[in-house]
Amino acid sequence: MFYPVPKTLQTITAVAVSTNGTAYIPVPKEDAESNAITKVRALFYLDQSGGSSSPTSKLKIQTSVDAVYWADVVESSTLTTTDSLCEESPEIAIGPYVRSALVLSGGVAPTCTGYVCLICTAPLDLVS
Repeated sequence: MFYPVPKTLQTITAVAVSTNGTAYIPVPKEDAESNAITKVRALFYLDQSGGSSSPTSKLKIQTSVDAVYWADVVESSTLTTTDSLCEESPEIAIGPYVRSALVLSGGVAPTCTGYVCLICTAPLDLVS
């Protein structure tokens, strides 16, 4: 059974530039077993419109040990036309810090809206 994490990693509201979400520390909720092995997946929701000269957009989950240097963990499919996606990632491993990123490209970047959230097998909270 997967539980939704109550806070979204990133909410995207009609942007046309690549953006990084807030860095969060995932912590077990008080009622979770402290030694529980938590399996995590990402949920990606993205709408793309406009842009020209091969506009593309995708979402990523990134992790870090120090909130300075970030490594990509998983990414959504890439949108290449006016379209939408709703995807669940396979199970992922995240470090002490986690964030999401919206990556746009093309001659004229598209405009995007959407959000990224996590689901996990033990209740987690995201602390900024």
